[in-house]
Amino acid sequence: PDSSQPLPGFTKYVSREMTKVEAILKVIAAPVEKLVDSYATLVDDRNLAEFEKIIALKGVKKTDHPTLVEAFSGNSDAPSLSSSPSPTINLTGSNTGSNTGSNNAASTAMKRLFGIK
Repeated sequence: PDSSQPLPGFTKYVSREMTKVEAILKVIAAPVEKLVDSYATLVDDRNLAEFEKIIALKGVKKTDHPTLVEAFSGNSDAPSLSSSPSPTINLTGSNTGSNTGSNNAASTAMKRLFGIK
């Protein structure tokens, strides 16, 4: 086989994994109010542990975690998050939203993940 061409199996694997990463990044970029719906729509695996990792990575306030988990679990009595301001993660280091401590941590984690200085 030609060593300059990747094996078809490897190409398929990388493509499949990058599709998963792209879906997770889209969920993280979604507003908090639409996080549960975005996750359900974009991510095939409805896994609570993975969802909790995403809300932590997004920098959602700890006080909002139970509300999101209830909504994720299908509890229709979960209160809406639309009244609380949506935190934003900004890779430039400036923070908007109400949760600057978590946003700094999430921003730092994202910078490390993508090798941004």
